[in-house]
Amino acid sequence: MFSFKFFFYFNFFKLLFSNYFFFFNFLFFFFRRFFNSYLFFNYFLIFFDSVFFNSYRFLFFFNFNFFLFFFRSFYSFFFLFNLLFSFISSLCT
Repeated sequence: MFSFKFFFYFNFFKLLFSNYFFFFNFLFFFFRRFFNSYLFFNYFLIFFDSVFFNSYRFLFFFNFNFFLFFFRSFYSFFFLFNLLFSFISSLCT
């Protein structure tokens, strides 16, 4: 019984960490309330921190979460990036 549970959880986490799509969906499912509340109330804080302290890293973080706030799901997030990169690659060829 112990070995069965061990191999079950081991394969489960191996699947999560080997596939980014499953891993980010797993995170978003359990931290959805965190993303919708904590990051929503920190949008302006992150934005003004990027403006006054000239830190473009937080400005990118603000835009990234603002994008996720509108599209809500990682499936549409990856789908839109797939369309974007396919369009860019079609221009390069």
